Amino acid sequence: MLFSKKILSSQFKIVQLKKFLKLKPQYGANESGVIRNSLSEPRYIRITDIDEFGLLNDSIGVSASRIEDKYVLNDKDILFARSGATVGKAYLHNANLQGYKCFFAGYMIRFVINSELVLPEYVFYYTQLPTYANWVRYIQRAAGQPNINAEEYKSLLVPFPPKVVQQEVVNIYNAAYKQKQAKEAEAKELLASIDDYLLAELGITLPEQDNSLQKRIFITNFSKLTGSRFDAYFYQEKFEYIYSVLSNGIFPCSTLLKESKLITSGATPLSGGDAYVLSGNGIPFIRSGEISNISFNECIYIKPEIHNTMLKSSRLKPGDLLIAIVGATIGEIGVYCSEREANINQAIALVRFKESINSTFIMEFIRSSFGQFILDRMKRPVARANINLDEIGTLPIPLPPLEKQYEIAEHIRKIRQKAKQLQQDGACILADAKIRVEQMILG
Repeated sequence: MLFSKKILSSQFKIVQLKKFLKLKPQYGANESGVIRNSLSEPRYIRITDIDEFGLLNDSIGVSASRIEDKYVLNDKDILFARSGATVGKAYLHNANLQGYKCFFAGYMIRFVINSELVLPEYVFYYTQLPTYANWVRYIQRAAGQPNINAEEYKSLLVPFPPKVVQQEVVNIYNAAYKQKQAKEAEAKELLASIDDYLLAELGITLPEQDNSLQKRIFITNFSKLTGSRFDAYFYQEKFEYIYSVLSNGIFPCSTLLKESKLITSGATPLSGGDAYVLSGNGIPFIRSGEISNISFNECIYIKPEIHNTMLKSSRLKPGDLLIAIVGATIGEIGVYCSEREANINQAIALVRFKESINSTFIMEFIRSSFGQFILDRMKRPVARANINLDEIGTLPIPLPPLEKQYEIAEHIRKIRQKAKQLQQDGACILADAKIRVEQMILG
């Protein structure tokens, strides 16, 4: 109950959220998302569309086949996530900023604040404080999955300072958000520049996409299909052109198979407790969604005997290239940089190169729009998309001299490092604003 003691020590009056409401809380629509083709279409806001700072992500999102007016958001409406891992997450709708109609999904609850009593922005910014996060951890019911219902949200205790103080809180947050967004925009621009830099250094120019009906209709020889794949997407002319562009680049072209000493994948031991152990006694077991940012604190662990017998062929070494080859994570890529023993599951391809190859350079090439374009071709159009190891081996790669590979990899590393620093600076600005606000209203 430390969170409640902290709130009650505030110099301002403490009020339950329900006292600020203009209308009864409302649960969202239970519609399935459909493709949203343009910004002119209404957007269906789901929990996954909202980031950790309560901001709507900048993707195009989805819409729905049926849009009921009662679920359409109005300016300054606040949404609260009511269940799952994101329970407690909040979002303040800014109709002027979005510029298009939005409606919300059923795993969220709408709260309409009476702006004559309290500033909706102030209430939202209060939900960004550590004190609120502590309340969420205390109040959520963990039966099945975490859950907070409308009645429980209505009981949230909120410090109620004069409007002049509320406005000061809003101003502090708005300034911090603006600075954070500027830092992130600069970081995003830096990261976007990597693609142009890499392809320019390799003398590669991507063709413009032409998705007209005429370009989607083509003829291929039956001999090309014999003993190979039989799906039309794989044989589109744009892919043939891409391969010709690569082969006509500044540097010679090879494949992963020709330049590697090993291409393999892992396996997943049967569940049941016999293969897995606590972190202190086992070997890190990397899964496909973790390869671009491996954290030994968050991965699961297997027994050393499993690592050295059943998974002997997929034991990782520093410099190994890891490529996700199954499901939604296809195209995720990373280089294993640790000396620590580790292993991988069956959804990851491990490529161990010859000494004449810089694995970080190859990683950056495959991560580029060009490399992802090629991986996209390799995906098998089945219920769960996948790429097999033989196909991974055919992936074409440019081969500049080793010195040039290191030069390109180091230049890109510095760009990513600078972008990461900008993102961290933005996060620190916001964190400092939270501390300042919490001291203002809670002491």
